[in-house]
Parts: sequence; C-alpha cells; structure tokens
Amino acid sequence: MFPSNQNFLSANAGLSNGNNPCFPMYLTAAPTSQTIYAPYGVVQVGQIAVVPAVGAWICLGLLATVSGLTATWEQFISSSGDVLSVTGTTNQITANPTTGNVILTIPTTFISPGSIASTTTNTAGTGFIATTGNLTLSGVGSGFVTTPTVVTAAASPQTANGRVFSVAFSSVSIASGATQTFTITNSSITGSSTVVDLKWFGSTAGSALSIESITPSAGSLAIVMTNGTSATMVTSTANITFVGIVLN
Repeated sequence: MFPSNQNFLSANAGLSNGNNPCFPMYLTAAPTSQTIYAPYGVVQVGQIAVVPAVGAWICLGLLATVSGLTATWEQFISSSGDVLSVTGTTNQITANPTTGNVILTIPTTFISPGSIASTTTNTAGTGFIATTGNLTLSGVGSGFVTTPTVVTAAASPQTANGRVFSVAFSSVSIASGATQTFTITNSSITGSSTVVDLKWFGSTAGSALSIESITPSAGSLAIVMTNGTSATMVTSTANITFVGIVLN
C-alpha cells in the first residue's frame, strides 16, 4: 500500500522533532492536494493521507523518510471494511488466487443459478440438452434450420452420414407387385431402436409405389419400396429421393 522504502508511522510513533501520532478523521468531501488537516496543515511532500472515499475514516501520518515524494492518496480503511479476499462460487465463478491480484474466471463446467438470456447467437460445440423442459422457438421467422447431407443420384447402396439427409437413387426397376430395397449407410443410425422420420418422392406415371418397410441397423437403413399390383412398372428413367431425420 505504501512505497517499500518508506515507513508509515503508527499512533504515537516518535520522530526527532517530536511525536507525530496517527490522526483519525472522517471525510465529508473528497480531498485535494490543498486540503488542510489538523494538526499537519496543507499536505506537504513526505506527508501521506490514506483515504478510500467520502464518508470514510482516514488516518493522517508522516513518512519516516522522504525521497522527493509528492503527496498521494491511498486506500487505508473504509466505513464498510476493506476487501481482504475474494472467493468464487462452485460452477459459477472461480477466483484464483483468493487474495492479492485476484483473477475471476468462469469454470469449465458452468451451471447458471437462473435463466440465461441472449440477444444474439448461442453456439454449443456438442449440442443443447433440455433435461426437464422443451426447446421452444417463438417469433416471426423462428424454426429449425439444418444443413442436410445431400447425396446425388446413384445406385443403391448410398452413403449419407448425418442426422439430416437427402439421398437420391437411380437404377430403379420395380415391376407391378414387386419390391426393391434401397440401402442408406449412415453412422448416425446406431441400431434397430433408432427412429428415422422419412419422406420420399419420385416415380413413373401410373405406378403405385409405397414404403413396405424401414429397417434400421447399426450404421445402416434399409428401405423396401413396393409397387401396386397391375400398376405401371417403375423404370430407371425415374429417380427416388429419400429425405430423413434421425430422431434419437
């Protein structure tokens, strides 16, 4: 708080020219270099006044030695007490060290004690998880915006890794009353319990295509399409496109 080469005199400490006790005073206005404090008068070179703010107690004293110093104002004590240490709150604020030059940071695992509001974008590296509530979108223009994996037309099987995908199949040939299997390799599909929301489009005029079955397995999705009895054969001139979302 004071220069390392100076010694602040405590109460009744003596100098060769007499006793110079620490003199407590209560400030009612911010001090200046010309503020007069009895018994010392105007602050002079070598004299130091320690004061935090208006409305606080101060203590005036003299420095035992003088090295060309000018009068300075330093915090010594306040009416509410000095800050002696800073401690953090678990999962909210970390203080390190707790005394001295304290640095406040947010811990690696941050848990908010209440709601978090943002006026701009929130970004999560590994996803958002709502454990007891829903993810609610409100307002004009609100909705889910995704970047699907888009795969252009080719013969089955096709690879489309990602939770949202659009896959087109060529080499389609489904006769009346027949079936054809289309396989999508996708690492987001983890097993038979994986639920996939699936839509499709594309056929030959006069055909009667429908999805007969969808079978997920680890890393794969098998889609069986069937053509209606007496319907027009689906030929390779038509592509079938599947658009899907992996839900779990």
